[in-house]
Amino acid sequence: MQLDREVKGLKILKFFKRGYPNESIGYVDSDGKVVDLVKLYYLKMREKGLSEDKAVSLTSEMVSSLDNFAMIWPELKRLISSVEDESLLEQAKVSVDEIEIKPPISKPSKIIGVALNYRDHAEETGRTPPERPMLFFKSITSIVGHNDYIIIPRHLEKVDYEAELVVVIGRKGRNIPIDHAFEHVLGYTIGNDVSARDIQFGFKNHTLHSWAKSFDTFAPIGPWIVTSDEIGDPNMLDISLRLNGEVMQSSNTENMIFNVAYLVSYVSQGISLCPGDLIFTGTPAGVGAARKPPRFLKSGDVVEISIQGIGTLNNKVILEGELVENW
Repeated sequence: MQLDREVKGLKILKFFKRGYPNESIGYVDSDGKVVDLVKLYYLKMREKGLSEDKAVSLTSEMVSSLDNFAMIWPELKRLISSVEDESLLEQAKVSVDEIEIKPPISKPSKIIGVALNYRDHAEETGRTPPERPMLFFKSITSIVGHNDYIIIPRHLEKVDYEAELVVVIGRKGRNIPIDHAFEHVLGYTIGNDVSARDIQFGFKNHTLHSWAKSFDTFAPIGPWIVTSDEIGDPNMLDISLRLNGEVMQSSNTENMIFNVAYLVSYVSQGISLCPGDLIFTGTPAGVGAARKPPRFLKSGDVVEISIQGIGTLNNKVILEGELVENW
C-alpha cells in the first residue's frame, strides 16, 4: 500500500449504512467506494488478536467520538496508514448506494460566520464593504447534511440562501499568526448560510445576524470534508448556487475581501479555535433578498451549491409541519 497516498487528498464523510444502528465515518477511495473506518478499526483489532467482545467494545468507544471526528482525526490517520493487508481495506469498503450521508461534523464547539465578505455582495445590499471581518455565530442545532431538508418555520416569510466555503479547523489554536493559519485547517466543505431576512433586518437600528441564521436546519454542510492538502489554495475556487436548476450565484473565492488565512487568524484573536470548529467564509452576490423582485425560499425548492474541488451540496426546502418523503 502507498501509505503516503492513503492519508492525503481525502474526501471524509459520515454516514449510516443500511441495516446498521450506528453512524460511521469513512473516506472515498479511488474506485468510488467508501472505506468504512469503523469497520476497518474493528478488523484491525481482530487482526491484533483481540477477542470479538473486546474489539466490539473498543469500536463502540470510537463510534461515540464521531459527532466531532476532527477531535480524533490524528488517530484515524494513523489507522489508515497502519493497514498493511490490502484485503482489510476491501472488507471495509461499502458502496455509496448502501449509505445515507450525514453532516460531516455535527457537534463542533462553535460555528462562526463572516458577513459581507464578498465586495459584490456588499454592493448589492447597499452597504459599505467592511474594513474588518464582521463576525457572528450560528447555533450548533442549525446543522444538517447533504440531502437533508431545510425547514422553514411557519412564522418566517423571507428565508434566503447563501452559498459559502466552510473552513473546518483541525488543530487547536489561539492568536494564530496568518503565516501559520493553514497548519490549523483540517479541510473544507460546502455550506449554506440560510438566513431569515425578516429577523435579520426586522428590528430598527439592529441587525440580528446570529438569531436570523440559527434556526434548526439553517446550516446545511457537506457532503464531505476535503482535506486541505487536496484543495491547495482555497482562495481560487469557483463557487455557485442553483435554485431549481437556475444559477443564482456564481463567483470565485478569490473575490473574498478577507481570505481564508486572514479569517482563521482574525477569528482566533482571543478565542480558541478547536478541532471541528466551522468558519462560514461569506457569500457572493446573487442572494434572494437583493433580487428585484426578491426571491425567497419556498416549499418544494431544491438548492444545489457547488464548489470546485469539493463537490455539490443538495437540499430540499419544506415548511415546518409538512410531511416529508425520502429522496
